Amino acid sequence: MIRTMCSECGSPVVVIEHSAPETRCLQYGLFAGEVELPKPKLEMFASRMCVWEKKVGEDVRERD
Repeated sequence: MIRTMCSECGSPVVVIEHSAPETRCLQYGLFAGEVELPKPKLEMFASRMCVWEKKVGEDVRERD
């Protein structure tokens, strides 16, 4: 697994899995309200999300 971090604040930006290097896991929270991003296709750990969190959408796959 390769993790990229912001050189200014150290926040995680992207995760690249060794088994699927063509797929990128972008940390959307870093860009909220700053740029227009494509709609997510996969939501991880949604079954354990906090009650105040909004669901991404019905057509988004969930992966635990």
